[in-house]
Amino acid sequence: MNMRLRAAAVAAGLGLALAVCPSVARADELVAAQGASADVVVLLSEDGVTSPSEGEGQKNLGAALSTSVSTGSTEEGVASLPEGEKNAPLVTPAEDAISSDAAETEVPGSGTLDSSEAANLGLSSSVATDGDELVSNAEPPAGENTSSEEADLGIEADVAIEPSVEGAVESGATPGADVPEAPVEEVEEELPVELAASSLPSVGWTGDTYWDGTLNADGTARPYTGWVIDDHDGGGLQRYWVVDGTKYTGGLFDAGADGWGYVLGEGWVLRGLHTVGNLIYLANNDGRLLDPGWTVTGEFTGGELQRYYVEDDHAIHRGYSENGGYGHYVTERGYVARGKTVERDGTVVLANNDGCTEKGGWLVTDAYDGGAMQRYYVDPETHEARTGLFSVDGISYCGVAGQGYVLRGKMSWNATHVLLANNDGFLVSNPGWLVTGDYDGGAMQRYWIAGIDGWDGFFGALIDFFEAAGATYYGDHGEGYVLRNAHVWRVSDEDYTADWCLANNDGALSVDNSDYARLVNSYVASIVRYSNDDSHGYDQTWRWGERGDYDCSSLVITCLREAGLETGWATYTGNMRSSLTSYDFVWISDPSELQRGDILLNETYHTAIYLGNGMLANASGNEFGAATGGEPGDQTGREIWIRSYYDYPWNGVLRLKSYVA
Repeated sequence: MNMRLRAAAVAAGLGLALAVCPSVARADELVAAQGASADVVVLLSEDGVTSPSEGEGQKNLGAALSTSVSTGSTEEGVASLPEGEKNAPLVTPAEDAISSDAAETEVPGSGTLDSSEAANLGLSSSVATDGDELVSNAEPPAGENTSSEEADLGIEADVAIEPSVEGAVESGATPGADVPEAPVEEVEEELPVELAASSLPSVGWTGDTYWDGTLNADGTARPYTGWVIDDHDGGGLQRYWVVDGTKYTGGLFDAGADGWGYVLGEGWVLRGLHTVGNLIYLANNDGRLLDPGWTVTGEFTGGELQRYYVEDDHAIHRGYSENGGYGHYVTERGYVARGKTVERDGTVVLANNDGCTEKGGWLVTDAYDGGAMQRYYVDPETHEARTGLFSVDGISYCGVAGQGYVLRGKMSWNATHVLLANNDGFLVSNPGWLVTGDYDGGAMQRYWIAGIDGWDGFFGALIDFFEAAGATYYGDHGEGYVLRNAHVWRVSDEDYTADWCLANNDGALSVDNSDYARLVNSYVASIVRYSNDDSHGYDQTWRWGERGDYDCSSLVITCLREAGLETGWATYTGNMRSSLTSYDFVWISDPSELQRGDILLNETYHTAIYLGNGMLANASGNEFGAATGGEPGDQTGREIWIRSYYDYPWNGVLRLKSYVA
């Protein structure tokens, strides 16, 4: 029997064996098939049933028996099986694939089955050249010849001839007749399942891309679009919006039935409030932005009901708007202003309980200040109450920051002036001396009115030391009027020296060289000198200058002694008060109005000397921040030093008895 007949016989034998026992392949027949000179691979599958090795969307085999015969020939025109087909597993067909009648049919002993015999067995056998794949009863693959096209080539519809194999016999063919050579068709090979799977992305996040594991019908990865909730980037549980497999980072997005959302710079979907310029985006805990129009909710304010108006661009627009049916003002927190609303920058907005803002212009009302009548000027464009310096119809006003109503009375301005306004809110507008009782309950006072730098046409009472009409005056920082019949220290900010000045009834100053001034300037000069000399540091063991160092109390006591003052038994903070008040000092428990030379005292821990102009000098600790163990001298520049005033806290101050206000 030649090679072709033997292969056909083996195939027929396997077909009968499977017909008799469809669920089990007989071992001896399988061995015979393997031992034949031709390699026989049988692929069986019931139509619609996917092989265990196939994934979703991969090609299903047809229901019929497909038998491929390889002679091992390398002659031209005979293709070898692809590697994937040589190793294809044997798949047992379902039991109803072959009828019980066919199982009892006896198969002739030799030769290949002709088409009539195969039909009697209920089988359709197709023999193909190596490398072809035929599926009986299936539609021809796209691009292959149909049965009519095969007829034109002189080829049987069900049997493809192998003309290159010598001795091949076709049932019904005339011996010696010329056999037309079958064209070799190119068949597109499908990727093995393992190769297709290896080309798929990983399920989950890879950088900024995400796949949920869903496949297309052709077995490729289907790009994911939708929500992802996880903590993959270490920012805690967050919501992400993915479009075609990529994390969305473009800000505003449409989530379809879930409304609109907004993605922050970190890639997280906004939950809460986010401001972009003048736009405010507000989203609930699911990441859904408030819908356009009016919303009344307490979800974003701890249960306190507030009104929100969202524009058509899905953002809340900060400031004044007349959309939504009436004029309203959106605050920095996104909700509409109601009542008197004060922003962090001092902006004041007035509106009723529905959020309808007051109209522009003057408003005199007691509705916003607990019944107290106040005057407001509402800006016609912004609908904010005007604050700061402004003018209307040529008259100067000042709106009080944080309140919105105009000033009536006096108020400090920029640490340079005190503003003065009458009961209608008119600010003083003429420079020079002003002597009046209008701003001090009828008591006559003197003010020097001068222009305010940077505010052309606005004026206020000048404060601190100033020169006017050939004399020096001192304007009180809180009241604005000039000091009269009293003393004031004029301290240099450079070296902390000072003059003790006396103002006459007109306010003109002159230097008072009294013993009080001399003593104060003496011990203040001593502590300033120690502070500026790095050979003196902090030490509680060698605290009296044995190595040049002092602690806080020994330094103050030493400076007083150097000024010629009696210090008695004062040796540390705990006995300084009792000792010093026995001689030249008085105790003042309320140090709210400090004077140059006041000794600041915490009777348990610390003491210092006040220099004036908001500065003090003290010994505070060695280079290790400790009381002992450091090197002699100031290693840091802050063991004994001058610094701005602070409240330690102090129990009180010790002041010279000779002080006269």
